[in-house]
Amino acid sequence: ARTPEDVLRRRTSLALRQGRGLAELEAVASLLADTLGADAGRQRQWIDSYRQKYSQQFS
Repeated sequence: ARTPEDVLRRRTSLALRQGRGLAELEAVASLLADTLGADAGRQRQWIDSYRQKYSQQFS
């Protein structure tokens, strides 16, 4: 997995459940950033991107 979206939508069923994985998003992004060596800016991009897609698809 290279992004939180990949983890939440493709690798787990969290994106399919109520809440679409938003409660877990920041923790997943943090763990992935630590694992991949991503900086805080990249982590914020991941979070913002996932939230934007969620609001477009499910609002």
